[in-house]
Amino acid sequence: MVRVLVCGVHMVSLLAEQGRMLLYVHAMLYIGVAMTLIFAHVYFSPMPKLRRAVASRDWQAGACRPSLGMEGESRSFPTAPELEGRFLGLRVGLACDVGPGRLNLLARSGQDAARASRPGGNQRQTELRLFWSRRVGAGQLVTDLGLYGQQDSNGYSPLLANGATRHVRRATLYVEYAYPISPNLSVLASLEGLGQHSNVELFDVSGRALYVGLRWGSGR
Repeated sequence: MVRVLVCGVHMVSLLAEQGRMLLYVHAMLYIGVAMTLIFAHVYFSPMPKLRRAVASRDWQAGACRPSLGMEGESRSFPTAPELEGRFLGLRVGLACDVGPGRLNLLARSGQDAARASRPGGNQRQTELRLFWSRRVGAGQLVTDLGLYGQQDSNGYSPLLANGATRHVRRATLYVEYAYPISPNLSVLASLEGLGQHSNVELFDVSGRALYVGLRWGSGR
């Protein structure tokens, strides 16, 4: 429990260094509090089943499974060295069975260090993901919400926004419903939305997509 709280405080403090509490920072704080409350409910609940699960450290039986770790990534592009970098950060997650559904929460924060000259230099990156799935009728409903924030360490370009240090905020939402019509075939409909805002106008992006189709699975 203490490790989860310390990780959350560390991630919020990194964002606070940006000098302003942006929308995705508040969202991260609220989701972090929700993760803590769910974890605390599992740990301190008076329900006999949960108390037995906690005593035996059987988190799956206790409905929730927390995770905490480090994440590292190294990227190399011989023909585009400006895209090369190394990412290192913290990662905390919580997977819970909530009623008839499954809820997964993931938060990660770290620094992406440029390995060559890159506009904006190093990047502080923070991401939140919320994944929810449950059966609705005979089908399966899936929702995936993502919040992402990025802060460069240097000015991106003297030709854009007077050389301002770029920050980017992005929100994505994906909703899908799949209805099986045979053991290996499902009809599905999905809705996807993207909204990205930056103080450098070039990086403002938005989009929506609606998809209806068939999905084939081998069943194996």
